[in-house]
Amino acid sequence: MNPLARILTDAAAIHGDRVALVEHGPAGRREASYAEVLEQALRGAAELRAGGIQPGDRVLLCAANSLEFPPAFFAAIMAGATLVPAPILSSRRELTFRIRHAGCRAALCDAERAEAVAAAADSAGWELSRHDVATLPATLDKNFARVSALSSLDRRVVSCSKRTACDV
Repeated sequence: MNPLARILTDAAAIHGDRVALVEHGPAGRREASYAEVLEQALRGAAELRAGGIQPGDRVLLCAANSLEFPPAFFAAIMAGATLVPAPILSSRRELTFRIRHAGCRAALCDAERAEAVAAAADSAGWELSRHDVATLPATLDKNFARVSALSSLDRRVVSCSKRTACDV
């Protein structure tokens, strides 16, 4: 098991229902326990693998510091992917560079960055099609979005969807 993933699994085993994450935002205070974060991460990893992500594939992560970020981070790690972090203030040009340079096969982003990431994927030469795809866990914020790219022979197909019900 990846050492980073082990940190979360050990913490969930020891602390379970204790509060792991707290967010104070416009919607008020939100919390997630260690067990909830682990459950979301495991379901997210399963969904990434079901979507074609293989160990070693690169996954771009571009999301604000929120309650949804850690489970998405751990989902990519637990799927065996190599995480490619992108600052939330990245320009389309910078995102395009990261996607191309790292050879990303998928991207996880929040709703505020979905359009920029989709545009960057398009600029990187990915064929862009928008449709509903399986998403991150239902316990995650419903406004979190995912852009995933699944590789075909020499072209990349990018799927972008905004979650209304989360289930990775």
